[in-house]
Amino acid sequence: MVSPPLGHFRTPGVESAPLFHDRWVCVASAGNPLCEAESFGIEDLARLPWVVPYHRDEGYPSAAPATRQLTALGIRPRIAVRVESYRAVPDFITGTRRVALVPERLAAPIASARGLRTLTCPVPLDPLEEHLWWDASHDEDPAHSWLRDLMVRASACLGA
Repeated sequence: MVSPPLGHFRTPGVESAPLFHDRWVCVASAGNPLCEAESFGIEDLARLPWVVPYHRDEGYPSAAPATRQLTALGIRPRIAVRVESYRAVPDFITGTRRVALVPERLAAPIASARGLRTLTCPVPLDPLEEHLWWDASHDEDPAHSWLRDLMVRASACLGA
């Protein structure tokens, strides 16, 4: 199972290996006044309309790690659009005043081609940490061990 951990947890009988980490960046359309401002602050985060992945309804907390962190800091994004994937976020940002927080590795290669800008988040957020998780009963399984090793080596190419 590959998933971001919810906090720093350990579960008996479940092993893990870190794959990579990424920082959160704010994404906005290049024409968004936010991109022209000299500074970008917490009040902007609360005021602007957001595109948020993995957010089922108006309830909190969100399943999106960055949104959960903002909520813990007392910042409740004004959600305008909910999407099912971080990959869908740019489609709902381009040409609008909407903003989003996305992993930098996702934003960097598509930003200029899509007319987007990436901005440093004005509040410190814990990085996204991607781990590989497995049941300890598979530790000695050669096929499972091969797959884990393959995933760890492949993620090393990302420059964790």
